[in-house]
Amino acid sequence: MQMLNEVLAEHQEIQVIGQKSAVGLIDTEDKTDMLRVNLIDKDSKVDELMISTPCTSARELMKWCKGNKNEILFAIRGSEGVGNLEKGELQGWVYFYQEDKKRLRELERRGIISLPPKAKIFEISYAKIPWSPKGQVASGIRQALILLPKEWERRNKLGSIFYEIYNKQVLVTAYIDPAKNSESRYVLENCGFIKKGSIKYDETSEREDDVYVLDWDKLYEKLDRATFKELGIRAE
Repeated sequence: MQMLNEVLAEHQEIQVIGQKSAVGLIDTEDKTDMLRVNLIDKDSKVDELMISTPCTSARELMKWCKGNKNEILFAIRGSEGVGNLEKGELQGWVYFYQEDKKRLRELERRGIISLPPKAKIFEISYAKIPWSPKGQVASGIRQALILLPKEWERRNKLGSIFYEIYNKQVLVTAYIDPAKNSESRYVLENCGFIKKGSIKYDETSEREDDVYVLDWDKLYEKLDRATFKELGIRAE
């Protein structure tokens, strides 16, 4: 099997056993990819639920899609459960970025989370194109989660030790407006996340958001065990 870092570097897609969608990186040279990302970025529902503001230019959008060492954007592509015209096409994205240090300290102070020593900590967000069928995004998130450490490792030019024991060294958080975004709650729970408490996202927030944290064991329960052998992952 081709190494995961080679596959991702070449913008190829991976679909693990038992999953409805495929996951890869966004091809910023592909007009259809960029058009669809732009449609998601400008969607009124996405704009209402996302804390960040839409990109203001094509150049800014491209920079965001490329990411950097600590900001990684995965493309979710149609595979099973989509029409022929949607197969291989971008259905949504999954975005990982560094957690805010001040918010982390508050989460730990409240006892909502316990930070593992030397942990790599990401926040996750995700969105879909309006017509994407049910199940594509959750499937994409599950796959992106198990590919995240390897892609982070590849971008930071590290060895493979981190990836082999990543379930002990990666913490992933998510925040949901409980009044407006119940759909995302079900998506997260279907990807192994557990609600841990609630907190104001930042000093400007008027409400408290529900805090979800990934439980790796629950994620593993939702994946076919053959997946780990297929991807060369040691699931501890």
